[in-house]
Amino acid sequence: MAEDKVVGGPTKEELDELQKKNGKCFKVAFSESDVFIVRRLKRFEHRNILREVQEIMRANPNDPQLASVAQEEKIVAAGLVWPVISDQTYWATSPAGFMPSLAQTIMEVSGFTDQFKIEEL
Repeated sequence: MAEDKVVGGPTKEELDELQKKNGKCFKVAFSESDVFIVRRLKRFEHRNILREVQEIMRANPNDPQLASVAQEEKIVAAGLVWPVISDQTYWATSPAGFMPSLAQTIMEVSGFTDQFKIEEL
C-alpha cells in the first residue's frame, strides 16, 4: 500500500500492527467516514458463536429474531479489529444495515461463500 493511511481508516503503521496481531485484514467502507477493518473468524470461534446462539435460542424459543441479531453481534464482536468500539451506543445509533452487512462480510472472508474455484482432477 503506497498510502500512509487507509482512507478513512487506520494509519499504515496501525494497519501493519493489526495484521501482525490478526492475520489478513479486510477494509469495509460504507462511506469515506464509515470504515471498518475486519478479519477472518477461526473455526473454533465460529463454533463458539454457534453454541452461544443455540443457548439464546433455547432460552428464548418464541423469539427467533433475537438469536439472529445475537449471532450478527457476536460475529462482528469477534471479527471487527478496527475501530475498537467499546461504547455499545455506537451500534444503537449507527445505520441499521451496518451490523448485518459487517457480519455477512466477516463470514464471507472466513470462507462462507460460494465464490471459490472447484476443478475436476
